[in-house]
Amino acid sequence: MPTVSARETSCPVTPTEKAALPRAASLTHLHILAVVNTRLAEIAHDRRDITICDVGCGNGSLLSYLASCLPLLWPEHRFFFEGMDVSDSGVQAEGFFDATVANLAAAHPEIDWSKRLRIVGSKEPWPFEDGSVDIITSNQVLEHVFGHEHFMTESYRVLSSGGVGIHLFPLRHVLWEDHVKVPLVHKVRQHDLIRAYLKGFSRIGLGVLKQHQAAYGHTIEYSAEEHADFLTFMVNYKSGREILDHCKAAGLRSTYAHTFEFYMTLVRRVLGMKPVYRYRKRGFAFSLLTYLFCRYLSSVTLISEKKQIYSR
Repeated sequence: MPTVSARETSCPVTPTEKAALPRAASLTHLHILAVVNTRLAEIAHDRRDITICDVGCGNGSLLSYLASCLPLLWPEHRFFFEGMDVSDSGVQAEGFFDATVANLAAAHPEIDWSKRLRIVGSKEPWPFEDGSVDIITSNQVLEHVFGHEHFMTESYRVLSSGGVGIHLFPLRHVLWEDHVKVPLVHKVRQHDLIRAYLKGFSRIGLGVLKQHQAAYGHTIEYSAEEHADFLTFMVNYKSGREILDHCKAAGLRSTYAHTFEFYMTLVRRVLGMKPVYRYRKRGFAFSLLTYLFCRYLSSVTLISEKKQIYSR
């Protein structure tokens, strides 16, 4: 177990402080915190120390938000935060991980982030011991993974018994491809058709090609080819069923529960309502119908659980 700092060991909190948690930088962070808090209510009763690992941690902003809020929500527990990203994704800028360490060290100097953040190759085993992580999170990561079997198998290996994965990401069903800001382009497979598709939408004012042309001086033709490469080599959308099959093959229970709550988090913010930090259970029919609809809008919430109680 890592060395525990004073902040991690004891985090007294008053009801007023609990009500005034730091404001989330994004709706995705707020939603993931609420899901983590909801699932902690199910597993925290039999463990005092909770290890949380953000896979695909990027600049560390989600880790920082969780590290700021969870000790306030659960002052009787000790939290250990870990982060991991891959060195060969092709998405992150060169040297991004040094900036991640620096950002987190500035925000939470009581934690030695140089020992908590790891970077590995996408096909390598995750740098954590078997059963050492209680909660895995990822935010907008699974649509960039090209080895979902490896991802879920490693998730199963490093999760503790009863541990859960919480993943927010878009499926292939989504109508709007948010990276390049045009509809349905991620469903096109042929590179030349993707390029033509992007150029066509650029002519009617949709997409990112003109912004990139203005920012970098590229021609529309070059930008279209570049973003066609991005859609070919940097994203890998899967259907909802395919993701569930990968979880099952790895030995993980899986559900898209809490997908609807992501959209309600947006509605609450638009209406100026207070955020919700714990979700209630909903009925099967409601959860299924809202998932079937919401998967076309934007991200879904996948919950994967390392638990199996069947016995002969």
